[in-house]
Amino acid sequence: MNRKVVGLVIVFLILLVATQASADTIGIDNFNTADQDLCDPTTVCGDAATSSSVAYGSAIGGFRDMVVTRTGGPGNVTAETGFGGDLAAYSQDTITRGTWEIIWDGDNVQGNLNMGLGADITDGGTNTQVIFGSFTNDQVFDLTIEVYTTATDFSRAVLTQPVQSGVTLAIPFTSFAPAGGAGVTVTNVNAIRVFVDGSTVDALDVSFDYITVEDPTPTAISLDSIGAGEQAVWFPFAVGTLLLVLFSSSVYITRKRQSAK
Repeated sequence: MNRKVVGLVIVFLILLVATQASADTIGIDNFNTADQDLCDPTTVCGDAATSSSVAYGSAIGGFRDMVVTRTGGPGNVTAETGFGGDLAAYSQDTITRGTWEIIWDGDNVQGNLNMGLGADITDGGTNTQVIFGSFTNDQVFDLTIEVYTTATDFSRAVLTQPVQSGVTLAIPFTSFAPAGGAGVTVTNVNAIRVFVDGSTVDALDVSFDYITVEDPTPTAISLDSIGAGEQAVWFPFAVGTLLLVLFSSSVYITRKRQSAK
């Protein structure tokens, strides 16, 4: 087999492994587009609002709701998505405190917790941890994640975060405890809430690249930071590459046979 064919085979195998490695991942949000720009108080920030909801195909449930609230101090608290290209970022001014809330619940109505996801975040029992990609914070603070089956049956994880930069933050399901009713049923999740609590610390900055739910089993290649729609192109592309490999191999073998006569 010539070098071109070998090269095509290698490309196909890489694409196949990449597709399999990402098969179990449930994307919560990759924050690549559908930008939001929030600020409290709006009197200082101009056109920015304190809350907003956007439709986004790569967010679980198709929508993302966000709210920022200043709880103390003279400055601003702000939150952005699409920050620096594809980050979600939150910031408090000097001697200023506040909170940041993000909700995925399947609708764009703010002020309520809709139960509209209907998601099995285990993907059939394989996924057991929530992942925040490239997580960065410059102050110690509490990160809260709530996962709901109904408005009264939900579980919560409250995790104190040390100062860190660019880490992959893995939160196993075992970190969650029932906080309402029977707790969440992870095979039937209808709303997800992330809450950054900067109400007890000044000048907090937090950012992350994506949120997923994953199988902790190591894989050769990870496509966790891209959305489900983007991952969907890999399989047909891999199949197309395989067909090209088979065609090229057939042509090569035919020419070798002809030259041998």
